[in-house]
Amino acid sequence: MCEGGAKGPDDCPQASEVRCSKCGCTWEATDVYRPGKCPECGCDVFHINRCANCGLDELENARATSAAGRMLNRTLELEFMAREFRLGWDEIPADEALGLRLLKEERGRHQQDKIDEAERERSAARSRDRNG
Repeated sequence: MCEGGAKGPDDCPQASEVRCSKCGCTWEATDVYRPGKCPECGCDVFHINRCANCGLDELENARATSAAGRMLNRTLELEFMAREFRLGWDEIPADEALGLRLLKEERGRHQQDKIDEAERERSAARSRDRNG
C-alpha cells in the first residue's frame, strides 16, 4: 500500500492526476504541483488526486459506510466537543463513552510504540558506534 511521501499522502511521488477545484475535471499532469490551468475551464486552482495504490480512499469509504467507521467518526467528534466545549458525561451514550475510552487507549499504545521504536533505534546506533 502507498504510504505517500515525506509529508504524507499529499506528497506521494506516484500521484499523477489533478482535479480542478472549480469544474471537477480530472487530468494527468507531468508535475502535479504545477499542472497548469484546467483544460476544461481554465481555472488554476486544483487538488492533487491520490495515487492508484493509496488506501485512504478505501479507509474513507469504510468510515462513511460501516457501523465501525461511523462510530469512529462520532467518537472523534465527541472528543473534539469534550475538549473544546463543556460536555457532561450524562450527555454521552455508553457506547460512545466506550469509544472515547478505546480511542484514548489506542493513542496511548501508539505513542508508546513510537517511544519504544525510537529507543530501539538509539540502542542500535549506540551498539554500532561501539562496534564500529
